[in-house]
Amino acid sequence: MQDATHTVRTITTHQFGELTIAPEQIFIFPNGIIGFTHLTEYVLISDDSTAPIQWLIAIEDPTIGLPIINALIIDMQYKPALDVDPTQNTVFVVVNLSQGQISINMKAPIIMNSQTMLGEQIVLSSERYQTDFVVQPKA
Repeated sequence: MQDATHTVRTITTHQFGELTIAPEQIFIFPNGIIGFTHLTEYVLISDDSTAPIQWLIAIEDPTIGLPIINALIIDMQYKPALDVDPTQNTVFVVVNLSQGQISINMKAPIIMNSQTMLGEQIVLSSERYQTDFVVQPKA
């Protein structure tokens, strides 16, 4: 039997309709993501209409799609962990839109390694970052 991670898959999403996902596009999150620990396979989708926001879509349940943004766009000094190699890893944070206000979860970044295609979400113990960092629109 062939491993499911080595076959092309088609998923249907709310945001982007039907997508064909090649095995090399799939990020594995061994521990899942907070609130979705049972979902371990994700694809990162970029769309010009939502840039710089990207979408982390769960392969096993494509109704789950998190809007994420590169943390360095929000805070150029953001360093969630000492052992994150910026040449292989990208640190993303989850974007929330509530009552017309945009906030970012800086407390629980998502680290994705484009070499190993592994991802993880960590919760920072530091009080420096918030789960609801409000983004002010540029004037």
